[in-house]
Amino acid sequence: MKLKKELFAPLLWVNCIVLCLTCLDIFAQPEENQTPVDFHLDCKDYGAVNVTAILQQIVPECTEVDKTGLLNLGNVSLPVSLSFTRKGNGVLSVPGKAGLLNLHCYDSHDNGTIFSPYWAQLTLQDCNNDEYPDFVIEYNVLRTEEASQTTPTPVKKQYVYNPEGQFFE
Repeated sequence: MKLKKELFAPLLWVNCIVLCLTCLDIFAQPEENQTPVDFHLDCKDYGAVNVTAILQQIVPECTEVDKTGLLNLGNVSLPVSLSFTRKGNGVLSVPGKAGLLNLHCYDSHDNGTIFSPYWAQLTLQDCNNDEYPDFVIEYNVLRTEEASQTTPTPVKKQYVYNPEGQFFE
């Protein structure tokens, strides 16, 4: 028994359309266990990115905040989180060698020390010329428990991105 090709052509088109729509639906829908993202930190281009300016737009001062985000480094996206307390402490958590690396980015809570100004200067820039951005954090610590200290102490820290492990150290 010989079947005609004309009968199969419409069926092939219908199957192709259903397959394409199914693929589009799969790509359009987030996975069930995927965490929604509240913000993005993009560092796809060369040059320093002022992370502090981005965070200041996300978090009003003295507000309790817990947000999740993505740090886009071109071909790699890393999960990050941002936590602020009502007391006045702020932390940006990024992947670190031994779990999360907490970058203290805001401190107005007087528990013996505060930042002066309250926001740390946090930037993403390539410090070691490996074409990957690294975190540089600078802030001034004022020790409020010591009445004699009126000049803040400058602090500068650098966290280099490890592309093999996809973390900062």
